[in-house]
Amino acid sequence: MKNKLLKTLSVVALLGAGVIGTVSCGGDINSNDTSSDTKTEDTKPAIISEDGLTSIDIGQTLQLSVENVTGKISWKSKNTGIATVDENGLVTGVNEGEVEITARVDGQTLTIKLTITDPEADIKGKVIISEELPSEIIIGTDNALDLDTNDYVTVTKVNRWTLTTESDTVEIVGHKIIGVDFGPFLVTLKAGATRRAIEGYVVSPDKAKFNGFIDSIGNNFIVANSITGTSFVTENYYANFDNVNDTETEATFTGAVINPNDNYSYPFELTMPITNNMFDEEKATLTMKEGYGRTPKAYGYDSFNSDGYMGGAKFTEVIVQGEPAGYYLLQDEAVGEYDTVLSLWYDRVAPGSYYYFNTLVKQATKNEIGGLVAVLGSDESFASFFPVDTSGQIVQAINYSGQTLSLGLQIADVGTTSIKAVETWIKNPTIPEQIDISDLTTFLTNVTTTKKYTLEGSAKWVDANGKAAACPDGFKFDGGVEVLPTFETVSYVNENAVYNKVISANSIYDVGMTTPAAGTIDLSITKNNVFYSASGTVVDGVDTLNAAEADADATLTDIWQDGSILTVGSLLLDP
Repeated sequence: MKNKLLKTLSVVALLGAGVIGTVSCGGDINSNDTSSDTKTEDTKPAIISEDGLTSIDIGQTLQLSVENVTGKISWKSKNTGIATVDENGLVTGVNEGEVEITARVDGQTLTIKLTITDPEADIKGKVIISEELPSEIIIGTDNALDLDTNDYVTVTKVNRWTLTTESDTVEIVGHKIIGVDFGPFLVTLKAGATRRAIEGYVVSPDKAKFNGFIDSIGNNFIVANSITGTSFVTENYYANFDNVNDTETEATFTGAVINPNDNYSYPFELTMPITNNMFDEEKATLTMKEGYGRTPKAYGYDSFNSDGYMGGAKFTEVIVQGEPAGYYLLQDEAVGEYDTVLSLWYDRVAPGSYYYFNTLVKQATKNEIGGLVAVLGSDESFASFFPVDTSGQIVQAINYSGQTLSLGLQIADVGTTSIKAVETWIKNPTIPEQIDISDLTTFLTNVTTTKKYTLEGSAKWVDANGKAAACPDGFKFDGGVEVLPTFETVSYVNENAVYNKVISANSIYDVGMTTPAAGTIDLSITKNNVFYSASGTVVDGVDTLNAAEADADATLTDIWQDGSILTVGSLLLDP
């Protein structure tokens, strides 16, 4: 998915040596003619070094000169990373290695080979590289990364340290890394016998602007997409667009705001006018609701780049035919045992959206989400993000229920998001009368005081007449194995409900059981994103589940639409 066009530069230098002689008409090639144009061995041009040295230490200098010439000398080092030479022939050792120094004079090119040595080669230098060292540098000499600044590098136990690279995207000048082409680079820091790698990318100025946008998002922005709608997010409150109650002239938002006086969060309903297809937050009206709400962080909104996985530098600049394409790629990878970079990204800016985005991409391409592509708006006030599947295909929209559904997500108004009506309430909060939650408190107390226990049991299927029946197909998983022939459960129970973690057929299923009446049971199982339910009775400690009433067609969508399926508890997902 990375469109990196590697550029290979091949330079062939042809050095020619001419032999100049004279032959007279009718002359003998073995003639003893000693023309004045023929130079003797002692008078040929040659490079000589001070005291005849051909080896110096890093940091030392060596004066070169050319004898037996009269013209102007042009000096050049064939590898300035090893040694440099000035216009007067003064060589300075830069790095350990061998280097050729050339002198161009009187139409001839003369060469001398020098060896640069490190007197501290066997000493282990101590190198500390700051975590603040940028991982990206902007192309161009003016944007060189100087490691001598900002305490980027600290070296002790040796007197000097050097940088080398084999990457064609950067050049080294002293302790500076200069970007000369777009793409990744690897630089080696050498301090005596110690080596440290410095990796990064050479990027365009536009990528730096994109980084700035991403890194500034924090916890103040507006996010819009076709899955979770539009949300206004600030540090102290959030407001989510209710798609059901919208009209052409106004939209209803629900959210919650933190009361600065007690730090509790209170729910509200917000009616916001729509003018020219734009929400007018300045004219929104606020209605506080009973009860307590969730803070923005508790709801799921979090600092966009707080864990290091979301920062702009984590997006790779896409290069096409050697030039920036104008968009940036965030590749997915595991984060801990359950999360990935993209699941964190989606669920921090649009909580609850990752599952739906991933499901829609799989339906459209048969592949999982493998990355996220971003484009910064021309005025740098917003950015758009689109999923990329594991084959590298950008999925901008799909056909869904006969309509075109955009899979783009847009973030805007970074750092400037504010709703006047909510801000006014924060300055003078009025709290509505609270609802009576004593029954809920009693229930939760019973749950927390009830002991957890483990038991073994068995289950069998019967027909409507109570006679033995075959297990419905909907309750067979993992190659046709019946889910509940025998099972072990870890249960949390009180007089109102039972929650079981069931281990059966070498698999783990989340099972919710409610007991609406004595001796009866309602069972629900979620496996492979499909919801199954059945009802039955308890006879002599054995669960008899009615095969005729088993529902093998319900999906997760049905669960959300029918809130009566589970009497107590929340949606159960396959682990």
